[in-house]
This record gives sequence, structure tokens and C-alpha cells, in this order.
Amino acid sequence: MKYLQITGTMAGLFNMAELIGFKAEFLTTKIIFNYNKMKNLIFEATKHTPRINFDHNSGIFEISGRSIPENAYEFYKPILEWLDAYRLQPQEKTILRVYLEYYNTSSSKYYLDIFRKFEAIYKEPYEVLIEWYYDQDDEDDEDMMKAGEDYSSKLKVPFETKKYRSRSGSKETQGN
Repeated sequence: MKYLQITGTMAGLFNMAELIGFKAEFLTTKIIFNYNKMKNLIFEATKHTPRINFDHNSGIFEISGRSIPENAYEFYKPILEWLDAYRLQPQEKTILRVYLEYYNTSSSKYYLDIFRKFEAIYKEPYEVLIEWYYDQDDEDDEDMMKAGEDYSSKLKVPFETKKYRSRSGSKETQGN
């Protein structure tokens, strides 16, 4: 049996335990979490929120689409909690690929929070790479390129800004 010590509120403990596939039992003053398997995190895109596909088994995570949720906190809270749980048992190599068409100011704060979670995994030390993609065929996408460069300058984790061609119907990439 694998034992794990987590500090926090009881509700938070059980929520995190469920996210990472632990079954909780009360034993007098101890809570024992029995490890099963961490669940992947998948949210389908809407017209206001991006698609989230975080695959624990492969260590490949993808965010794509538009991020203009009415309540950014409510949308990003479970993602940040899932990443806290992933940090307890990450893969040896983790890659985050970000293909955003547009995001609003309230989302930008949460992207920095997400990137900081990856930075923490990198410091543990595990291999981590963040890939920020922008559309090479969209003349207005220079803002997305600059946003990626701005995030990169604030982090101490490998971070690459790359072009992709969205109009071709596939995500054909080129390093930058």
C-alpha cells in the first residue's frame, strides 16, 4: 500500500485524493489514501472555453481554442487542482502544448498559474517543456507570439514559441 501525506482542508484532501485516484479511509486520526490510477482531465471546447486534454499516462497535455469564460476562476480551479495532484506523481517527461486563438485578461492570470505548476514539476526535477503555438497564417497573431515570449520571460522552465498553420486543416508546426 502506498501512503501519501497531504495537508489542507478535509474537503480539499478528499477532492485531491479523488482526482489522483486514491481511495480514502479514516483510521482514528490518520487518513490513508490507497493509490489506484490518476484520471485524465478532458474538457471539450465551447465557444467561450478552450479544449483541455491532460493525459496523465503519456504526460502530454494540450490546451486549444478560445479562453473567454464568464467566470475564469470557476473554469480554471479544477484544472489547477488537477495539476496539484499530477505534481505528486508526474511522468518523467511532461509536455504542455498551448494553441490559443484568443484569451482575455482574466484568463491570462490563470495561464501564468498553470505554467507555474509546470515550473514546480520541472524544479523537482522532471523533464518539462511548454510549447506555445501561434498561427503563422494570421497576421494579427503577432500578439499571441508576443504573449508566449512574455510568459517565457517570466518562467524558469523550458518554453518554446512555435508557429503552426491552422488554415491547412492540420497543426503543421515549425520551431521558432
